[in-house]
Amino acid sequence: METPKALLLHVDDNEACIADARLAQRLAERFDAQVTALYAVTPSVVRYPASAAMDSAWVVADQLVEFDKQQRAKAKIRFVTAQKELPRVRWSESVVVTAWDFPQQAMYSDLVVMRGAEPADKELPSDFAATVAIESGRPVLVLPSELPADVGTNVLIAWKPSREAVRAVSAALPWLRQARRVHLAAAETHDESGAASVVSLSRYLSAHGVECTRSAPIADTRDAGPAITALAGDLGADLLVMGCYGHSRTREWLLGGTTASMTREPALPVLMAH
Repeated sequence: METPKALLLHVDDNEACIADARLAQRLAERFDAQVTALYAVTPSVVRYPASAAMDSAWVVADQLVEFDKQQRAKAKIRFVTAQKELPRVRWSESVVVTAWDFPQQAMYSDLVVMRGAEPADKELPSDFAATVAIESGRPVLVLPSELPADVGTNVLIAWKPSREAVRAVSAALPWLRQARRVHLAAAETHDESGAASVVSLSRYLSAHGVECTRSAPIADTRDAGPAITALAGDLGADLLVMGCYGHSRTREWLLGGTTASMTREPALPVLMAH
């Protein structure tokens, strides 16, 4: 992948979005890029459906719409106040979108930067980050609640020979070329195919000037998230690169799965692609 030049930062009414913007600013400085901050949440009238059953439903609906406008205005004020330290971050006024429209806007960026969403968070669907990756076709950098000082100095690639993982590795190349350390951990297989794919990927990365250290295979279970997180912690990784899998959405989102667990509340930044 070419160095990202157009970054899209997802913003909601969480005050932590300013910390996300500071990180996006640092990425923009590293890659000589620009960042568009785009506000998007699930409308309150959808988050609180019981209001539609009230006798004065239209009054309540108007109040909820006004509440959403006020929350967006507060978020904008935070960005305007912090603008001096965010010279590469531009608040978008060109379009007003909801969580449903955001993936379409993400199509016009090289990289989306956003936080994961807990299932209890009604502002956004719990699979929001994965949905953005799947529907936009763009790589997504999912941020944890506690941001590291830097992203991409010590990288862990969670590999399996799939289209999704290939796209994630390609999107990560700008980081991998600059990283001090790159670790490669493949999904465990019952034959030699896994080891062979690791050798092939290592050769590919070497051709791009990236040398990596191979880690022990990761058990290929329905949810390998805890094992991947533990390995990332042991290695001190500040970026995880992995494919975003959503072929069977019902199984993935309702029963769990590595993609779901790694995007709802990741322990480290996760760069994923579909």
